[in-house]
Amino acid sequence: MPTITWPPTVDSFRQLLTLTSRVRYLFWVITGRGRPIELTLRESLQLRLRSHSKLSNDYGVAYEIFVHDMYRPALSVCPGTYCIG
Repeated sequence: MPTITWPPTVDSFRQLLTLTSRVRYLFWVITGRGRPIELTLRESLQLRLRSHSKLSNDYGVAYEIFVHDMYRPALSVCPGTYCIG
């Protein structure tokens, strides 16, 4: 079973990005977040962020998922009959 650490081990969303995506993300923020942006996480996962509006909060959702690990299952799945933990 994976160990869940709290507080999170990552302090910011930027720390999860590749160097290229980090530069693109910072430029996107500085220029006003007009168009959606494609980013790559260090684990090779790709995501698309839209600018914040009443209908979307992609950054907030990505922050909850990748920085705070909010959606990690609390239960463990055991391959055998018995589960210890």
